[in-house]
Amino acid sequence: MHSFSFHRHWCVLLISKDGNESPCQKCKGISIVGYSVSVLVMADDRISLTEDIVQKTRMRGTLTWAPPRFQIIFCVQPTHRRSDVIASQHFLCAGCGTKIEPRYMKKLRYCDYLGRYFCDGCHRGLESVIPGRVLNNWDFARYPVCHFSRQLLDSIWQQPLFKLTSVAKNLYSQAKDLQRFRELQEQLVSIKKLLSACRLSAGVLDEFEQLPAHLIQEPHLFSMHDLIRVKKGQLCTIAKALMQSAVTHINICELCQAKGFICEFCHGEEVLFPFQRDTCTRCQDCRACFHISCFRHESCPKCARLQKRNKLQEDINSKATALEIR
Repeated sequence: MHSFSFHRHWCVLLISKDGNESPCQKCKGISIVGYSVSVLVMADDRISLTEDIVQKTRMRGTLTWAPPRFQIIFCVQPTHRRSDVIASQHFLCAGCGTKIEPRYMKKLRYCDYLGRYFCDGCHRGLESVIPGRVLNNWDFARYPVCHFSRQLLDSIWQQPLFKLTSVAKNLYSQAKDLQRFRELQEQLVSIKKLLSACRLSAGVLDEFEQLPAHLIQEPHLFSMHDLIRVKKGQLCTIAKALMQSAVTHINICELCQAKGFICEFCHGEEVLFPFQRDTCTRCQDCRACFHISCFRHESCPKCARLQKRNKLQEDINSKATALEIR
């Protein structure tokens, strides 16, 4: 927009080759052929160009209203009376800022995501799953949202943005479906590490592409799409099939079997792996695997062996140092 008030301080002039000045083309509509453009600063002007542009730039919103911002809300909006919320909005539509007469308050529509009221032009009665309700209550029901919120939620639906250990620490204990998938997920992470070191496991590793990569790389990171698939049991079904395929390979692969553990308590022939959580456990110090029924932490054979080796090495080093001193 060509502003006369702006030109009052800063007027773009056209300087001809002979030195004559003419007002800018937008002010007078003259041709600029044969002219070069320069900026003439008025002598009595004390406002910098940057400050003037900032002051003249048109901003969206007013002192009492601003349009909705793109934001990811992790909590459930608190419940307040309609009249109180609309009054806090200065009787303006939260979407477009249209003034609403108090007698028309009942016609405004509530957005469960933003916790604000909108006119029927900004809120068309659409519904969506609300992230805050999923993260706090494992609630996947669809709630009314404004057009802006629906677009926002659709755009992040498949984006892995929700790290449950940060934004929903209690959700694992509340949702049994999620807890079951977490156990399978942790086993698959351990299995994939084992398979990645096996040159014969390419075919099995390809099957892991059935799961989104972030569910293996970042076990607690989910998208809304992932969580609803957990709720429906779809991801657990895929994870169990992957487990079965991977375990079949590990049981017949000599390279994978060589990376397993033998229980040093019972010295059985069965090869143990960390992902076999139903039958084996790990020493927290040396990370060796043992049968759950055999393991006694206070007398871990591998820890005792490592301590003995370290003490022997220390004795050798001390004797070598004593000989050097002599």
